[in-house]
Amino acid sequence: MTNLEEFWNFVGAWFPDADLEGVDDDEQVVRNFVATKNHGKIEQVYLGCREVLAMEPLPVDRITDDANRYFENETECREWLNKCLAILADAVAA
Repeated sequence: MTNLEEFWNFVGAWFPDADLEGVDDDEQVVRNFVATKNHGKIEQVYLGCREVLAMEPLPVDRITDDANRYFENETECREWLNKCLAILADAVAA
């Protein structure tokens, strides 16, 4: 599976039901992912996130749909992705 596929799987699997599971902080969702996955999987999602952030235009509609999140605009979506990326980057560097 490619890094990009791993990223989309992560977004679609970890964010949509987080509110129902009592996790209302998206940064905590990423930390929960990091706590349960091996370094290789985390690195793949990290690299996939970087690929998505490099896309022009950013696929905001897909991110919105897959993560079940609402973003006012592309800038807000990029900020959200960068917060996720920072946590993933820390885990990859550890």
